Amino acid sequence: MAAKINSKTRRLIKQTLSENKKKYPCVFCKILFDVDNLTIEHIIPKKEGGSNRLYNLALSCVVCNTNRDQANFYEYLLWMNNKDAVKPKGARSGGNKNRFYKRRKE
Repeated sequence: MAAKINSKTRRLIKQTLSENKKKYPCVFCKILFDVDNLTIEHIIPKKEGGSNRLYNLALSCVVCNTNRDQANFYEYLLWMNNKDAVKPKGARSGGNKNRFYKRRKE
């Protein structure tokens, strides 16, 4: 799992998002969620030199965040958006991948 963002920073980000819009897309599956159902994800993990700066953070749904597990952010993103891509090392499953592809066909 990604390193923790302190609760004050997390609260500030979620409060700001709540004031601007009601729903945001998950960066992986593109399904819209309320802010309360999204997690704040590190693009580059803190243990690999990433930071808590906004350019290194993304919103993902709980299902995609859980299923990404230890997989590289960009590899998982590519896999979720490309039906023929190979599942990245460290990922658990497709999460919302099937729902994502059904929506794209409509």
